[in-house]
Amino acid sequence: MRAFWSRDCNKTFFCCSRLVAGVANESRGDWRPHAMRKTFANRVYHQLNQDLVKTQRAMGHKNINSTVAYLSFVEAEIDAAILAS
Repeated sequence: MRAFWSRDCNKTFFCCSRLVAGVANESRGDWRPHAMRKTFANRVYHQLNQDLVKTQRAMGHKNINSTVAYLSFVEAEIDAAILAS
């Protein structure tokens, strides 16, 4: 039988605590769960080279529309991409 708190749990806890600290800092002290989740979603999205499907999996969403609702898109970047085409 596997122990409740394993080495994997320690690693996961350490990584999560670093993420929470970074998210709280980026959300400018806004500790509401939704604000922190939005910040987390945007950080993961950019760290995964803007891969929406991988971000969906990281967020644990079954529906990709739930993931999109958490992401912020910069209109200037969208306009620049359209003009560059």
